[in-house]
Amino acid sequence: MKGVPLPAPYSPRTIPGLLAERAAGRPDAVAAFGKGRAGYAAVTFAELADSARRLAGGLVERGVVPGDRVAWLLDNSRGLDALQLFHAVVWAGGVNVPINPRLAPPEVADIVQRTGSRLLIAQPEYRSRAAECLVSASVISVDELAGQSAATPRRTAPVDATDLTTASILFTSGTTGRPKGVVHTHGSSIAAAIGWSEALGLAPGDVLQSPFPVFSGAGLHFNGLSCLWAGCEFVIDDYGTAASLELAGTRRTSVYVAVPSIYAFW
Repeated sequence: MKGVPLPAPYSPRTIPGLLAERAAGRPDAVAAFGKGRAGYAAVTFAELADSARRLAGGLVERGVVPGDRVAWLLDNSRGLDALQLFHAVVWAGGVNVPINPRLAPPEVADIVQRTGSRLLIAQPEYRSRAAECLVSASVISVDELAGQSAATPRRTAPVDATDLTTASILFTSGTTGRPKGVVHTHGSSIAAAIGWSEALGLAPGDVLQSPFPVFSGAGLHFNGLSCLWAGCEFVIDDYGTAASLELAGTRRTSVYVAVPSIYAFW
C-alpha cells in the first residue's frame, strides 16, 4: 500500500527535520521531562537533537542501515530514554518498532520476527526476558547502547528521508485477536502531530503531561510529536496519583491528558 503525501504547505516533512528545526529555533527550551537511568531529568530541544545524533551513531556502529527495523522494549519508567531512542532510530534512517514490555517472550518474538527487526533494545530489567525466545535479532540494553554511543562519532545529519518514508510500525493491543502492525510514514506521523497539537491548542510555553505509554501511538504521536510540533514541553508521566499530582505542580503542567478513570482519582 502506498503512503499518502503530506499536503504541500506543511513543513518540515520528516521527524528529524522537525526536531532539527526546533533545536535551531528553540535550543534552550525544555523539550521533554521524564525518567532515565538516573531518575527524572529534563532535556532541551538542542539536547534531544544531540542525543538523537549520538545514539544514531551507535546504531550505525551496530550495523543499522536505512530501512532496518529496530524494535525496543521500554516503558514510562525509562520514558525519556525511549523518546531519545525513537528519534535516534529515524535519524539513522531506521524504522521504530516499539513493543509493549508486558507481552510474554513468545509474543515479543512474534512481533520481532514479523517485522524483520534486526535489533531489539530493552530496559535492563527486560533484557533477559526478551532474549528467551529471540533467535532472529540481537538483544542489547538501552544502557549498553548509550554507553557505546558516548564514544561513537555523532551522526551530524539525518539520513535522507521523505514524508513517504516509513518511520514506525506501531502494534495494536491485540484485545480481540493477534496484534496488528500499523505502518506510519514520516508524513502520517507529522500529520498526527499537527492534528493533535491543534486539537489541544498547544503553543510554545505549554507543558503537556500524560501517562500514556511511550511505546504506543498515544505516547509517541498524540503526546510526543504534538509537543514537538508546537515547540512545548512533554512531561512523560510514570503514573502514580500522588506523584503525578506533585509532578504537575513542579513542572507547572498546563495540559494533562489521560483517561477518565485517572481523572476520577484526581
